[in-house]
Amino acid sequence: MKKFLFYIFRYFIGIVFIIAAIPKIEDPAAFAKSIEGYQFLPTFLINITALLIPWIELLVGISIIIGFFLRGTSLLAIILFSSFSILIGISLLRGLSIDCGCFGNLGSPLTYSRLIEDLILLLFSTYVYHIARKSV
Repeated sequence: MKKFLFYIFRYFIGIVFIIAAIPKIEDPAAFAKSIEGYQFLPTFLINITALLIPWIELLVGISIIIGFFLRGTSLLAIILFSSFSILIGISLLRGLSIDCGCFGNLGSPLTYSRLIEDLILLLFSTYVYHIARKSV
């Protein structure tokens, strides 16, 4: 059962990252606007972040699916989902009514359910990391 969950979580996380990355890569300006809406980063970091994050998501997604450097990529997934969860949580507490930007310009509002989804993905990533760590 552990191995079954390991593979299900791996593929699920990978697919989520790939699906999230593609629209952001196609339209980095729209993703930059979403990042700006969080009112978290200084202005000079918004564009570079909008260019880098989607490519990191894409590489992590592909790497987790194919099992390339699995401990490292699952650790990076943990870091990403932790960061996203913290940022979403802070933004919700601040009462920001913005687009999540999670899947590019698909118009997903920032909600507590989005936070819960990210926390679940964080748990899945942590599970993958621990199983991958024990496998080596």
